[in-house]
Amino acid sequence: MAAGPATAQEDPVICRPGQAQTELRLPGPKVCMPKSRWDDLKKQGLDMSADGKGTVTSEKSRSLNRAACNGSGDSCY
Repeated sequence: MAAGPATAQEDPVICRPGQAQTELRLPGPKVCMPKSRWDDLKKQGLDMSADGKGTVTSEKSRSLNRAACNGSGDSCY
């Protein structure tokens, strides 16, 4: 049997379990997005915030880009 034309593979949905929140004792919500969206965030050095409502600079990005820290007393942590 001949194979049909190649079809685009679906973008799998990846879920991250709830993360610890600094202000609350309860973990944040589980965050689910297509793999391509997670990959885009990673390329930008971003990650989803613990509350699942926005993005934050990823820990890995902060540790690799120490030059982003300025010497005016601001902390990168």
